[in-house]
Amino acid sequence: DGYRDTVEDGIAIVKEYIEGLAKDEKTKALVSMVLRLLARDAKGTLKASRIVQLRKVAMETGDDRFIEGVRIIEEAYQPEVSKQFIRAEIKNENGMWK
Repeated sequence: DGYRDTVEDGIAIVKEYIEGLAKDEKTKALVSMVLRLLARDAKGTLKASRIVQLRKVAMETGDDRFIEGVRIIEEAYQPEVSKQFIRAEIKNENGMWK
């Protein structure tokens, strides 16, 4: 799966918001955990499932700026076809498909 270039704008907004929450060692650890949702895989792409988790966190906070950043990331998502399937059936002697 890929993302349009606008994904970087969304990531910047989200990071700005999340990093602004770090006030002490405990909150820095929490910030680090949330930022892992923006970690890229070996191919350099974001995992869509992590962005869904990030959206849930954003909705829980209710912060408009955070939610906007996640929305930009989601709108930049461009899924790619990875597999195609064909289903074949035959009729038996009774005219039933199997």
